[in-house]
Amino acid sequence: MRTSVIFLNTETIFNRMLFLVLLTGILSCNQWGQESLENKDLELILVIKIPVQERIQLFYQDIAQEAFTDKKRLYKDVNPSPNFQKVKFKISTGHIPHKLRLDLGENRNENDIEISQIVLVQLDTLKMTKNNFERYFQGNKYVEICGSNFSRRVRNNEYDPYLTSTPLLTKTIQLKLTQGK
Repeated sequence: MRTSVIFLNTETIFNRMLFLVLLTGILSCNQWGQESLENKDLELILVIKIPVQERIQLFYQDIAQEAFTDKKRLYKDVNPSPNFQKVKFKISTGHIPHKLRLDLGENRNENDIEISQIVLVQLDTLKMTKNNFERYFQGNKYVEICGSNFSRRVRNNEYDPYLTSTPLLTKTIQLKLTQGK
């Protein structure tokens, strides 16, 4: 009889431990089925056709009202090509940046470049094409967007063509990329 009492106590202890392990697992997850962003890089893929050697830069902000700085800047040297090529940037912050800035060159080349897609990948994929570039990015006074053509121009002897993300892109990134499929 004493053996059965020990068995019941062992079973009760086991059930309580199992319950605590399950409860700890449930409470440590933000949502069921959602992957953690902790070890997920945000990747921006720029599919571009560029006629001259150029340096393309990606700046990002972690929070609103933060300035773009060299500390949060990535760059890629891009070779000229008559064909589209992929330029990839990885933001290794483990979270979604608040705002993006894509510099389209620094060599004072007044020529057009063509961008067929801008793709953002983290837990999900967001593809932007000539049909919706202007919804997600706005050009400054040194770049004019016309579909997939981006005209880079010198103005008053100054040159700094770049695109900045719109509030719609920020909201779309937060809703789409952080939720996963």
